[in-house]
Amino acid sequence: MKTERRSGNIAYLFSLAEEKPGGWYRSIVLSIIGIVAEAIPFIAIYFIVRHFLEATSSGTDLESSKLWFWSAVTAGSFVLSITCTLMGGYEAHKSAFRLIYGLRRTMLSRLGNLPMGYFTSSSTGEIQKQMESNMSKVEQLMAHNIPNLIGAGPLVIALLLSMFILNAWLGLAVLIPVAIAYIVQGAVMSSKKNRQNAVEGSQRLGDMNRWFNEYLRGISVVKVFGGKGRSFEKLHQSINNYLDYMLNFIKKTSMPFSIFKVLMLSVLSFVLPVATLLISLYGGELQLVLTILMFLIITPCLYSPVLEIMRLGVETQQANVAIDQIEALVEMQPLAESPHPQIPQNFDVRFEDVSFSYQSASDPMRRFAIENLSFQAKTGTVTALVGPSGGGKSTVGQLICRFWDVTQGVVSIGGIDIRDISLSTLMDIIAFVFQDTFIFSSTVYENIAMNRETDFQSVEAAAKAAMCHDFIIALPNGYETKLGDGGLHLSGGEAQRIAIARAILKDSPIVVLDEATASTDADNEAMIQKALNRLLSGKTVIVIAHRLATIQTAGQILVLKDGRLAEQGVHRELVTAKGIYHSLWSIQHQTQQWEIGKQAAVKGGVPLDKAIQ
Repeated sequence: MKTERRSGNIAYLFSLAEEKPGGWYRSIVLSIIGIVAEAIPFIAIYFIVRHFLEATSSGTDLESSKLWFWSAVTAGSFVLSITCTLMGGYEAHKSAFRLIYGLRRTMLSRLGNLPMGYFTSSSTGEIQKQMESNMSKVEQLMAHNIPNLIGAGPLVIALLLSMFILNAWLGLAVLIPVAIAYIVQGAVMSSKKNRQNAVEGSQRLGDMNRWFNEYLRGISVVKVFGGKGRSFEKLHQSINNYLDYMLNFIKKTSMPFSIFKVLMLSVLSFVLPVATLLISLYGGELQLVLTILMFLIITPCLYSPVLEIMRLGVETQQANVAIDQIEALVEMQPLAESPHPQIPQNFDVRFEDVSFSYQSASDPMRRFAIENLSFQAKTGTVTALVGPSGGGKSTVGQLICRFWDVTQGVVSIGGIDIRDISLSTLMDIIAFVFQDTFIFSSTVYENIAMNRETDFQSVEAAAKAAMCHDFIIALPNGYETKLGDGGLHLSGGEAQRIAIARAILKDSPIVVLDEATASTDADNEAMIQKALNRLLSGKTVIVIAHRLATIQTAGQILVLKDGRLAEQGVHRELVTAKGIYHSLWSIQHQTQQWEIGKQAAVKGGVPLDKAIQ
């Protein structure tokens, strides 16, 4: 559901987070009262000084009651200011943190419903910036910038009005430099080009985060191949790009910032000549002297709130860019859900004239990853997808899971278009074992259970079936051993068996295996094959295979090349046909023979270089 923003950023954010803004509005009122109360002591000083001068000029005694009254007013305003500022700050921060909590929940929900294409086209650094940097800017906006801005604004207005009431000419002497300063600053900061520059800065910061994350993930490779990070040119380039942006920003804004600051800190330079002119015209009347004295007291009070308004204006503009990016994410269209979802009664998987491209139709470089593909995988059978790299094998597996919607054609389960099956049902009936297994930073138990409502006995049974129970109990804390970042790291084969244990525990009727044994050694491969045999019994199985020896007994083998179905059949038929499959089989068979010959030669004392020859 699209959330209307144009009614205002604040209302948009609260509606997006599903939070009520009452506490935040209370913080604004308290902030205004607290800041206005800060100005009361200056008024008290004026009346106290006036009383002293009047008593001195007339030769009368000072009235202690007046002095006590204004002293009490000063003390009361101090207490009021402190109380309102503390209460307003508490309400603003509480409301801001609840808002951020709601925004993060909303954004996580949106991310979970977006097609996988978003995650392949968006960098990890950019998504991370959405959840961290942009949220921080919103928190700063809501808890600090706007309350302070709204508080400083009335204070400046009240001070300026007081000045005009006291003396219009002196008031103009203060107002003119303040107005010029804001006009100069506003001409730069509110321009469309400056807003575009802010967007560019945000993008460059996201790029820097992206390449820094990749640098950290690949630090071992960087160290092994030398260069101390210099080999990671994209990271250094992104840092340089961000530096160039910041230097260009300073170059463009330093002049208006300087003019603004000089004008604001030199307001008294405008007041004193006007005051001198007024004294020369009207003489040193007591009331005029008191007024000039009051201006000399009040004018410096403008410096802090006016400069604060300028600073907050810059930060607010940056926050608006962050809100634009948040809006762009949450308003992205998720995968469409059928208004009348159906539940398949059997689990045959069928592709009917399916074509799919990762690029949009408007992209001139568009190419199809899958083109006019048709096949059927029946329940209880194994369908293997093989072929050269880039042929579309992994894409087929991901289309079954509806990571993307097909460009044309139909992918169906049990005769039902998967677009007419709810996403939650679809995820329940499919288990996917990825080639690159992801181990979460949690315990072994949690990595297998994956938030499912289950018990220890079921998790242990799945681990035993996946041939990983023995190495798990050998870990320091068994199933409670923490893995991943901050914990132990498993070997590739061990991590793969944990992934298979997840799939066994899930017990879905459709299983997709994406190169499940591609990067394992012989011992681990044998164990994984045993685990897979237990996982796959009686299910609809799609195997994306690299090692052809593992799929010789598959019910059907589909050979994909350039996204098209080039060959189809069982192992014996395809080998006999002398086509693509036969070539792949021959190459792998020769490689295996070469490896065996090499090992035998080494064991027999033949030098390795001669064995290779």
